[in-house]
Amino acid sequence: MLFAVDTESELPIVADVTLSHVNDGDIEPTLMSKAAEASNTNIKFVMMDAGYESVKE
Repeated sequence: MLFAVDTESELPIVADVTLSHVNDGDIEPTLMSKAAEASNTNIKFVMMDAGYESVKE
C-alpha cells in the first residue's frame, strides 16, 4: 500500500494498493499525479524511500 501524506496536517492525501510485484518507482508518477489533483495545492517538496529511486527497464 502506498500513501501520499500532507506533512502539515499529517493526513493521507491519496492511497494506492498494488500487487507485490509492482515496483514503487513504476507507480510513483501516478501517485504524484493523484496527490497533486487531490490536494488542490502546489506541491513544493516530495520525500520518498529508496524504493522509488529505481525504475525497471
